[in-house]
Amino acid sequence: MSDQLVGHWYLTLSGSNSEVFQHNCVHSVLKMLYEYNVQRFNNGEMGAVNGMNPNGTIDRYTMQSEEMWVGVTYGLAATMIIEGMVEEGFKTAEGVYRTVYEKIGLGFETPEALYGQHKYRAIGYMRPLSIWSMYWAYTLHQRKKNNASVSDDAVQRDNPFPEEPVKRTRPVADDSDSSDVSQ
Repeated sequence: MSDQLVGHWYLTLSGSNSEVFQHNCVHSVLKMLYEYNVQRFNNGEMGAVNGMNPNGTIDRYTMQSEEMWVGVTYGLAATMIIEGMVEEGFKTAEGVYRTVYEKIGLGFETPEALYGQHKYRAIGYMRPLSIWSMYWAYTLHQRKKNNASVSDDAVQRDNPFPEEPVKRTRPVADDSDSSDVSQ
């Protein structure tokens, strides 16, 4: 499945420096996903299909496995970028962009899912906003490449929402104020 490293994606982009998954395993999975789920799906020109069989054919057992999910593909691309597979990450995302914007013209109504041939579903979906994680991944990758430390301080400094959210409490009526709604 193309989203099998979503936990790693989230932890890494959240600034966690903990190695939950072994580095060599992450790279092995990313290389396999790029080779199979990206390159063998529509000639590598459409993003990452969710499911791929070991023999290189699309898994058509369920509807979801034969789809390319825009948000998941952008998340996978961001994971590739943060792990140093920058060219592969941008190539993966380029397939989504060219399909959604240039081929089917749904740039402002991005669908949740696309199929290999002439079908899509659920336009106006929000998960494609994960494209912004590619920007953050590239920023973190550049810092790593330049030997700059990505500390919690750096993450806090670049956080667009540095202040704690306002906590509002809702008054709760005590039992004596309640009325029977069945009357």
